Amino acid sequence: MIIVRHPHLTTAEVAKLCRVSPRTVEGWRYRGQGPPFVRLENGQVRYLAQEALAFAGYEHEPGLKANTLSEE
Repeated sequence: MIIVRHPHLTTAEVAKLCRVSPRTVEGWRYRGQGPPFVRLENGQVRYLAQEALAFAGYEHEPGLKANTLSEE
């Protein structure tokens, strides 16, 4: 079961969710292929948890609690 405790995820958390490296997520972002993201005023990138979960294919996962990232 995946539990996301925050509405916004970091690049590292999205990478863990998708089981890829953070560099892969950065590449997706650069090419416009990954989940939607926002860039904060300080330059940090955040992803909406619901969008990242859907991108990773978890939108219909039984027992999903979308609202760090941990597996139980």
